Amino acid sequence: GNTSSVKPRLTLPLGELVSNPYNPRTFYRPEKVDELAVKMKRDGQLEAIKVTENARFPGKYVIIDGEYRFRAKKSVADGFIDAEVFPTLSDRDLFLIANSLNKDRTPQSLFDDALAYQKLLDEGVFPGQDDLAASLGISESLMSKILKLKKLPETLLRRMAEADEPLGITHAYNIA
Repeated sequence: GNTSSVKPRLTLPLGELVSNPYNPRTFYRPEKVDELAVKMKRDGQLEAIKVTENARFPGKYVIIDGEYRFRAKKSVADGFIDAEVFPTLSDRDLFLIANSLNKDRTPQSLFDDALAYQKLLDEGVFPGQDDLAASLGISESLMSKILKLKKLPETLLRRMAEADEPLGITHAYNIA
Protein backbone atom coordinates (compact mmCIF):
# COMPACT_ATOMS: atom_id res chain seq x y z
CA GLY A 1 0.00 0.00 0.00
CA ASN A 2 0.91 3.66 0.06
CA THR A 3 2.97 4.21 3.18
CA SER A 4 4.26 7.69 2.35
CA SER A 5 1.58 9.22 4.61
CA VAL A 6 2.59 7.13 7.62
CA LYS A 7 4.42 8.99 10.34
CA PRO A 8 7.59 7.44 11.71
CA ARG A 9 7.55 4.85 14.45
CA LEU A 10 7.07 6.41 17.89
CA THR A 11 7.29 5.02 21.40
CA LEU A 12 4.04 5.85 23.18
CA PRO A 13 2.98 5.46 26.81
CA LEU A 14 0.21 2.84 27.12
CA GLY A 15 -1.91 5.45 28.91
CA GLU A 16 -2.24 7.44 25.68
CA LEU A 17 -3.80 4.52 23.82
CA VAL A 18 -7.41 3.42 23.62
CA SER A 19 -8.76 0.22 22.12
CA ASN A 20 -10.62 0.56 18.83
CA PRO A 21 -14.31 0.98 19.77
CA TYR A 22 -15.13 -0.76 16.47
CA ASN A 23 -12.62 -3.55 16.79
CA PRO A 24 -14.21 -6.53 15.08
CA ARG A 25 -12.68 -8.88 17.64
CA THR A 26 -14.40 -9.10 21.04
CA PHE A 27 -12.92 -12.28 22.44
CA TYR A 28 -9.22 -12.33 23.33
CA ARG A 29 -7.78 -15.56 24.68
CA PRO A 30 -5.87 -14.85 27.91
CA GLU A 31 -3.37 -17.62 27.25
CA LYS A 32 -2.51 -16.03 23.90
CA VAL A 33 -1.91 -12.67 25.64
CA ASP A 34 0.41 -14.38 28.16
CA GLU A 35 2.27 -16.26 25.43
CA LEU A 36 2.81 -13.05 23.51
CA ALA A 37 3.95 -11.19 26.64
CA VAL A 38 6.65 -13.81 27.22
CA LYS A 39 7.75 -13.64 23.56
CA MET A 40 7.89 -9.83 23.56
CA LYS A 41 9.90 -9.77 26.78
CA ARG A 42 12.38 -12.17 25.22
CA ASP A 43 12.57 -10.83 21.64
CA GLY A 44 11.40 -7.25 22.03
CA GLN A 45 8.54 -5.79 20.01
CA LEU A 46 9.26 -6.80 16.44
CA GLU A 47 6.33 -5.06 14.80
CA ALA A 48 4.95 -1.62 15.65
CA ILE A 49 1.24 -1.46 16.36
CA LYS A 50 -0.85 0.82 14.14
CA VAL A 51 -2.72 3.74 15.68
CA THR A 52 -4.71 6.72 14.49
CA GLU A 53 -6.44 9.78 15.87
CA ASN A 54 -10.22 9.94 16.07
CA ALA A 55 -12.46 12.84 17.13
CA ARG A 56 -14.10 10.78 19.88
CA PHE A 57 -10.84 10.50 21.82
CA PRO A 58 -9.07 13.88 21.82
CA GLY A 59 -5.43 13.64 22.85
CA LYS A 60 -5.40 9.83 22.58
CA TYR A 61 -4.41 7.32 19.92
CA VAL A 62 -6.88 4.65 18.86
CA ILE A 63 -5.43 1.21 18.11
CA ILE A 64 -6.17 0.09 14.53
CA ASP A 65 -4.01 -3.00 14.74
CA GLY A 66 -2.19 -4.45 17.73
CA GLU A 67 -4.72 -5.06 20.52
CA TYR A 68 -3.05 -8.38 21.44
CA ARG A 69 0.36 -6.66 21.67
CA PHE A 70 -1.19 -3.81 23.71
CA ARG A 71 -2.73 -6.31 26.16
CA ALA A 72 0.53 -8.26 26.38
CA LYS A 73 2.48 -5.10 27.31
CA LYS A 74 -0.14 -4.16 29.90
CA SER A 75 -0.03 -7.63 31.45
CA VAL A 76 3.68 -7.34 32.23
CA ALA A 77 3.42 -3.70 33.33
CA ASP A 78 5.67 -2.49 30.53
CA GLY A 79 4.52 1.11 30.18
CA PHE A 80 5.48 1.79 26.54
CA ILE A 81 4.77 0.43 23.08
CA ASP A 82 6.14 1.19 19.61
CA ALA A 83 3.51 2.50 17.24
CA GLU A 84 3.08 3.94 13.76
CA VAL A 85 0.60 6.80 13.61
CA PHE A 86 -1.74 6.82 10.63
CA PRO A 87 -3.84 9.73 9.38
CA THR A 88 -7.17 10.28 11.15
CA LEU A 89 -9.81 7.63 10.34
CA SER A 90 -13.60 7.69 10.40
CA ASP A 91 -15.57 5.19 12.51
CA ARG A 92 -16.37 3.24 9.34
CA ASP A 93 -12.72 2.96 8.40
CA LEU A 94 -11.70 2.04 11.95
CA PHE A 95 -13.92 -1.01 11.55
CA LEU A 96 -13.19 -1.89 7.91
CA ILE A 97 -9.39 -1.63 8.19
CA ALA A 98 -9.20 -3.51 11.49
CA ASN A 99 -11.54 -6.13 10.05
CA SER A 100 -9.39 -6.79 6.99
CA LEU A 101 -6.20 -6.90 9.11
CA ASN A 102 -7.78 -9.37 11.55
CA LYS A 103 -8.93 -11.67 8.77
CA ASP A 104 -5.27 -12.02 7.70
CA ARG A 105 -4.24 -13.23 11.17
CA THR A 106 -5.80 -15.34 13.90
CA PRO A 107 -9.26 -15.54 12.41
CA GLN A 108 -11.86 -13.83 14.53
CA SER A 109 -14.91 -16.00 15.08
CA LEU A 110 -18.44 -15.63 13.74
CA PHE A 111 -19.40 -14.64 17.26
CA ASP A 112 -16.98 -11.72 17.19
CA ASP A 113 -18.55 -10.73 13.88
CA ALA A 114 -22.09 -10.95 15.28
CA LEU A 115 -21.29 -8.60 18.18
CA ALA A 116 -19.29 -6.18 16.04
CA TYR A 117 -21.92 -5.97 13.27
CA GLN A 118 -24.71 -5.35 15.77
CA LYS A 119 -22.77 -2.51 17.43
CA LEU A 120 -22.05 -0.86 14.06
CA LEU A 121 -25.74 -0.96 13.18
CA ASP A 122 -26.92 0.18 16.63
CA GLU A 123 -24.59 3.18 16.51
CA GLY A 124 -25.48 4.05 12.91
CA VAL A 125 -21.92 3.67 11.61
CA PHE A 126 -23.54 1.79 8.71
CA PRO A 127 -27.11 2.82 7.84
CA GLY A 128 -28.37 -0.76 7.52
CA GLN A 129 -27.60 -4.47 7.19
CA ASP A 130 -27.47 -4.31 3.41
CA ASP A 131 -24.97 -1.48 3.40
CA LEU A 132 -22.76 -3.30 5.92
CA ALA A 133 -22.99 -6.57 3.96
CA ALA A 134 -22.01 -4.73 0.76
CA SER A 135 -19.04 -3.03 2.47
CA LEU A 136 -17.79 -6.43 3.65
CA GLY A 137 -18.51 -8.21 0.37
CA ILE A 138 -20.81 -10.81 1.93
CA SER A 139 -24.37 -11.77 1.03
CA GLU A 140 -27.33 -10.25 2.85
CA SER A 141 -28.53 -13.71 3.89
CA LEU A 142 -25.17 -14.53 5.49
CA MET A 143 -25.29 -11.13 7.22
CA SER A 144 -28.71 -11.84 8.73
CA LYS A 145 -27.61 -15.34 9.83
CA ILE A 146 -24.56 -13.91 11.59
CA LEU A 147 -26.67 -11.22 13.30
CA LYS A 148 -29.07 -13.91 14.61
CA LEU A 149 -26.18 -15.39 16.61
CA LYS A 150 -26.36 -12.26 18.76
CA LYS A 151 -29.49 -13.77 20.36
CA LEU A 152 -27.32 -16.33 22.16
CA PRO A 153 -26.09 -15.40 25.65
CA GLU A 154 -22.64 -13.79 25.60
CA THR A 155 -21.19 -16.42 27.95
CA LEU A 156 -22.14 -19.11 25.44
CA LEU A 157 -20.79 -17.03 22.55
CA ARG A 158 -17.49 -16.63 24.41
CA ARG A 159 -17.25 -20.38 25.04
CA MET A 160 -17.99 -21.18 21.42
CA ALA A 161 -15.53 -18.51 20.20
CA GLU A 162 -12.76 -19.95 22.36
CA ALA A 163 -13.31 -23.56 21.33
CA ASP A 164 -10.34 -25.07 19.49
CA GLU A 165 -12.59 -25.96 16.56
CA PRO A 166 -14.88 -22.93 16.20
CA LEU A 167 -18.40 -23.80 15.05
CA GLY A 168 -19.43 -23.19 11.48
CA ILE A 169 -22.26 -20.78 10.70
CA THR A 170 -24.85 -23.49 9.95
CA HIS A 171 -24.25 -25.22 13.24
CA ALA A 172 -24.24 -22.00 15.24
CA TYR A 173 -27.33 -20.72 13.40
CA ASN A 174 -29.22 -23.91 14.30
CA ILE A 175 -28.34 -23.45 17.97
CA ALA A 176 -29.51 -19.83 17.85
